Amino acid sequence: MLLRLVQGFGAGAEYGGAVIMAVEHAPPGKRGLYGSFAPLGVTIGILLANGVFACSRRCRRRISSPGAGACRSC
Repeated sequence: MLLRLVQGFGAGAEYGGAVIMAVEHAPPGKRGLYGSFAPLGVTIGILLANGVFACSRRCRRRISSPGAGACRSC
């Protein structure tokens, strides 16, 4: 839980600066599009982290059950 809190604080601290930097350097007609890349990156990172956690948890459960072989589905 502590690492998830650190991840949240890090994403929140970087978020504002990333959006401002992207919007300031974007062409005049593309500011909204460029500004949307920062929240998209945070969301993709969180989804990837949750996917890795879910896969490792499923593998650990399969390996610990009696008679189960190595996890090959992840």
